[in-house]
Amino acid sequence: MKNSKPTIDEIYRKKPKSDFRRKLSYTLQAAGAFPLMFIVRCLPLDVASALGARIARFVGPRLKEHKVAMMNLALAFPDKTEAERNAIIMAEWENIGRVIGEFPHVTRPKVIAERVKIKGKKYLDELKKSGKGAVCVSIHMGNWELSSMIMRELGIKANNVYRRPNNPYVEKIYQARVDKQKGLLIPKDKNSLLKMIRCIRNGETVGLLIDQKLNEGIETTFFGKKAMTTPAPAIISRRYDVPILMGRVVRTKGAHFEMTLFPLIYCNKTKNSDKDIQEMTQKLNDIVQGWIETTPEQWLWIHKRWNKDIFK
Repeated sequence: MKNSKPTIDEIYRKKPKSDFRRKLSYTLQAAGAFPLMFIVRCLPLDVASALGARIARFVGPRLKEHKVAMMNLALAFPDKTEAERNAIIMAEWENIGRVIGEFPHVTRPKVIAERVKIKGKKYLDELKKSGKGAVCVSIHMGNWELSSMIMRELGIKANNVYRRPNNPYVEKIYQARVDKQKGLLIPKDKNSLLKMIRCIRNGETVGLLIDQKLNEGIETTFFGKKAMTTPAPAIISRRYDVPILMGRVVRTKGAHFEMTLFPLIYCNKTKNSDKDIQEMTQKLNDIVQGWIETTPEQWLWIHKRWNKDIFK
């Protein structure tokens, strides 16, 4: 009898689309995305956040990403029961929905002032006094879209690395935020590291989320399994003697948040550059894992974080 459960390869596999089908799909996605953004922008923040949570909780389990999340959680938390892992994923879908509902609102300064509690601000003050640029590192947790906006309100020009959406029409939504965040949006591509370095040389900060798989990265350990990770923070910190400032945004209740900043760290600079970069990248991974273990329901488990062969 054929196993009814799909393998990770079947879940990850994407059917190729013709140019016509791809363009049609992009057009239909944009036709839904733009009105949705308009609607949630018109709603009060709390209403938009709660509505997003309710919709995502209904739609999320019906998507293939739900199966990916279940496999990721089973790998990361083998001691948890399936019911416990499912509860985490359902809470994750709610958080994703809230992030979408809050998306048009987070550029408003009053959101930061009224809804975000900031801890560890002294480390940002320390960075300002140094007069150096920095690599600001975070992950897809809580409402990660707030990170750059918070830095802006704290007086830091944040140039942020992001994964360009496949849909060029949807990307316009992101590009529209450039002026509001007072920094560059740097798409992840073969030139992104050079653009980051240019910002650092100008004494500016570069922000990036380091919790996604990067095939061109270096092999590290994440939840006890091999995972390809970006070495960019370690490379920049070591080469230009600038600090890495880590920060996470956690949802406390509804559309209220807490951002915690941590002590500045520098990459070692010995004669063995490869070892220095490897050790720092692994250190960042270990810190991130600790964050996720604390609030697993607020991390984005639908990422394809590990190589597919790990699931065999």
